[in-house]
Amino acid sequence: MAEHGKQSAPKPASANAEDQALMESVVGREIIACIRESRHRDEAISPDMNLELDLGFDSMERVELLSSLEERINVRLSDDAAAEILTVRDLIVRLEQEAGGAANPAAAERMSWKTLLSEPSGEYIFRPTGTVVSAFKHLILKILHYGLFKPFLRLETSGIETLPEKGPYLICPNHQSYIDSFVLIAALPFRVYRRMFFVGYSAIFNGPIMKLAARFMNIIPVDPDTHLLGAMKAGAAGLRRGGILCIFPEGGRTFDGELAEFKKGAAILARELSIPVVPAAIAGAFEVWPRTSNRIRPRKVRVAFGKAFVAGESSATDTYREDSENLRGMVGRLYDELRVTLNKGKHNAN
Repeated sequence: MAEHGKQSAPKPASANAEDQALMESVVGREIIACIRESRHRDEAISPDMNLELDLGFDSMERVELLSSLEERINVRLSDDAAAEILTVRDLIVRLEQEAGGAANPAAAERMSWKTLLSEPSGEYIFRPTGTVVSAFKHLILKILHYGLFKPFLRLETSGIETLPEKGPYLICPNHQSYIDSFVLIAALPFRVYRRMFFVGYSAIFNGPIMKLAARFMNIIPVDPDTHLLGAMKAGAAGLRRGGILCIFPEGGRTFDGELAEFKKGAAILARELSIPVVPAAIAGAFEVWPRTSNRIRPRKVRVAFGKAFVAGESSATDTYREDSENLRGMVGRLYDELRVTLNKGKHNAN
């Protein structure tokens, strides 16, 4: 990184005097330097470039960028303020406001996910339930399993024997429907789901009933859009306590039944905490309750778990992206096998 105060970032030829002053400010120079470190860009950066659309930062990289800048400039952005930052201009203006004209960047390294995840997670901590509570949950879920899921979904599960004997580890399935979490819990043995937790959208778990449901299902309600770092820290804290975290790497339900691109959250947690990942696949849930419909239909649902793996050494520039693509390939193969089996069942039934 260039020495602070001695080298300004290259400017687009069309930049006006106001934009030039903004980019050459103490905060502006630090931001441009940090962007270049993160994205390996040599071309000119303008104030109106969008961090995601023009500069290519995904949600995880945004967190790294903002955390690095907070550390260097010695400011703290609220989650809401961070969510409002869309462009380079927004970033410079907001950090200058927070610094109050007293910005004095330190020669710090870019914040890594290992460092970010080592920080306290605040209120977001998964605590495994006691024996009595776990036994009660076990009874209720077994009633649901045999009274609802078995007859209504004809739920079938394979690969249970591949699950590690104890945590921590990640279970990473594709995301087909609102019922996916219930299907997974119903499919898993007591030794697993009593220690399993989810990180869910806080907007869904606002009312008294939904808050009770979140507690019952070990769902930590956070908003991954505006509190992404909090969600990641919540996952890391629960895993360090020996929990089993279920993450849907697609980040949302499928629109068409096919696998979407996998986000990097699961790969980051797995690599930085050195824990195994269990690929999993759900088939049939999309036909039961697709994202585009309010109608629920009885259909056969199958769940498969693959062999756990630990991310190894990699020479890739973006190891998290490589790990995510590898995981997507494993989940995709399981999913294809389940769909073939379901289609054969339909054909035989006809």
